[in-house]
Amino acid sequence: MLVVDDRAPDRELLATVLTHLGHRVREAANGEEGIEFARTERPDLILADILMPTMDGYEFVRRLRSDPAAADIPVVFCTATYAVDEVRRLADACGVSQILIKPYGPPEIMRIVKAALGSPPEPVAPLAAEDFHREHLRVLNAALIQKVDEQERLHRRFRQLVEQLPAIVYLWEAGTDGQCYFVSPAVEPVLGYSVEEWLADPRLWADRIHPDDRDRVVAAELRSRETGEDLACEYRMLAKDGHLVWIRDQAAAIRSDGAGHHLQGLMYDVSAEKEAQDSLRRSREETIRRLSRAAEFRDDETGAHIERVSHYCELIAVRLGLGPELCEQMRIASPMHDVGKIGVADAILLKRGPLDADQRAEMERHADIGYRILAGSGAELLDLAATIARTHHERFDGSGYPRGLEGEEIPLEGRIAAVADVFDALTSDRPYRPRFSRTEAVDMMRADRGSHFDPRVLDAFLGAEDEISAIAGQPAPAIAAT
Repeated sequence: MLVVDDRAPDRELLATVLTHLGHRVREAANGEEGIEFARTERPDLILADILMPTMDGYEFVRRLRSDPAAADIPVVFCTATYAVDEVRRLADACGVSQILIKPYGPPEIMRIVKAALGSPPEPVAPLAAEDFHREHLRVLNAALIQKVDEQERLHRRFRQLVEQLPAIVYLWEAGTDGQCYFVSPAVEPVLGYSVEEWLADPRLWADRIHPDDRDRVVAAELRSRETGEDLACEYRMLAKDGHLVWIRDQAAAIRSDGAGHHLQGLMYDVSAEKEAQDSLRRSREETIRRLSRAAEFRDDETGAHIERVSHYCELIAVRLGLGPELCEQMRIASPMHDVGKIGVADAILLKRGPLDADQRAEMERHADIGYRILAGSGAELLDLAATIARTHHERFDGSGYPRGLEGEEIPLEGRIAAVADVFDALTSDRPYRPRFSRTEAVDMMRADRGSHFDPRVLDAFLGAEDEISAIAGQPAPAIAAT
């Protein structure tokens, strides 16, 4: 007999019973070994488990039947499945007529083997029930000991892996004062606290979050506690010695009996990543600023103009309730609004006096020139800058250039830049005129509310007197309400 099963205890139990029934037994731990043995040894009967990892019983029989040296060997399927009808259907399709359903004893094994062979085996002394049960218990005990040893080994290995992770692994009861049940040793090199210190103080986590981040993070934790959603956020923490650590916190919510639940997750130290991002952002912003200055120098203006427009755009975006990321992008991208002036002739760009119609048309080309310079890179910031360059001279009533867009056809970024650019232009000296006072500039812009400017954008800007004064570096005049 050949027993093919990936589980050693099952193989040993079946082999024990078959041996006591008078058969010589060989064992194979997988389908590949079984095929090889069947070809070389040609057993009288093969008992094969169905659920094996690398080659299941159905594939084993298919391979066996395709090999002329072993194609006629009868096979019995062994299975613990409760879907007997489905197994019988598949067994019939494979040409297997006998199925041995686990758990089985000597009588059932004897009956199935006899049926599969088509004739009874040589008479042997039957295995006494008490001997079978004793042997069965021995095999089961050996399997249990092996399983326990394997679980302990896996547990030790898992704990070693957890302790070697650079991330802080934790399990704690949700809530800012919830009990922390486990924290990995990485908490000490990352935050300076020993495992014992961390576990002893349920408030330590919340207390050490940077004050500027605490409300946001605690709100995210509260939402996770109430809804069972996973937690994912980034925030700054104060280490034990007071230095700041950027943390990326990712946790899965685990429901428990009762009202509460637990969070099991990882806290990564991403300070180096954040510093690299900040360095890249600063480098990118400086590159954009210098490109913007190239156009401004040709226009006989100063870098102060592009700085002020940049901050005005950010101010308006904030007051309109746009997201923090877009507000920052507006600040970084808006200085390139006039980069297209690089393509305008000096005689027009630096003319000290009004432009004639042809010169005006040539000057207006700078919006499209700027767009062509900036568009198409696929970089989010440059695409935003391209949109601003092309649309910041459009007017809300459709009388602007270069495309005569109207109302909300004009991208919001262009409508914001239009307000910021005109205000700074009116309050700055130009080659063809001196600056207007703040009050005069505000009155002129209010007169164009709804024609040149989007009313909502203009109102958001003019409602920020103190912030405007801080950016302009001038005291705020008394600006009458609309």
